Amino acid sequence: MTDLTDDWVDDAPSPAAWSADEAVTHLFAAHYRTLVRLATLLLREPHVAEEITQDAFVALHRRWRSLRDADKALAYLRATV
Repeated sequence: MTDLTDDWVDDAPSPAAWSADEAVTHLFAAHYRTLVRLATLLLREPHVAEEITQDAFVALHRRWRSLRDADKALAYLRATV
């Protein structure tokens, strides 16, 4: 499974150092479309899939500081979707 850091350059700060806003901004830019596609495949309802995906990002933002391993944030999003 791909971890969060696979999509960023080596000189980027570690995801653990990001604020919730920075983390969600980076993750949203890199993974929103693929997560919507996943949700659409599961639900067969594109509009509902977008809502579910957005809700997953909101939940991640809310729980960012309590994540045990920030590098697993993408896995958290996939599981939430």
